[in-house]
Amino acid sequence: MWMHGNIKLKIEGLVYEPREDSFLIYDAIQSSKVAKMDVLEIGVGSGFLSIAASKKGWRITGVDINNDFVELAEKNALLNGIKIDVFKSDLFDKVKGKYDLIMFNAPYLPDSDGEKGSETWSDSGTISKFIDDSKNFLEKNGKVWMVFSSLSGLERIIERFEKNGFKVKIVSTKKIPWETLYLIEAII
Repeated sequence: MWMHGNIKLKIEGLVYEPREDSFLIYDAIQSSKVAKMDVLEIGVGSGFLSIAASKKGWRITGVDINNDFVELAEKNALLNGIKIDVFKSDLFDKVKGKYDLIMFNAPYLPDSDGEKGSETWSDSGTISKFIDDSKNFLEKNGKVWMVFSSLSGLERIIERFEKNGFKVKIVSTKKIPWETLYLIEAII
């Protein structure tokens, strides 16, 4: 059993175990003064961030492309005595409605060979598609929380958000031995 604060998780299969990047978003959730909001988590994985947000009183919808992760997030929510709305979706493909906040701990690192030309990084890749589509699922003054690394072309990501009409700021950083992690907030 994995634990952090008052959250218990089962970590199964290939699901991403929460780490420093997850904790940047977790800390933002914990320090937020907003009592209620509608939140969408893209790439829900174990459910860690959705569970933390639900415990804050926020209404949560979580999606993941991996059906095993959808099931695991539902199990982990029940393990923590809460219910979250979780379903399978490739980014926004099956998402309906608009949200006050979209959280996405994206696959931000370059390929293992160090190239940034992977599907994640291409103009049609996961991150670009997410940024281009996210504004369609945000309420007025809605925001995106996303983690990036000093190894991942942060400037390019900020530029893409700005080209889509967002105002972007770095809200927190965490230095770890091999990189610096950044939590960005993009407001539409």
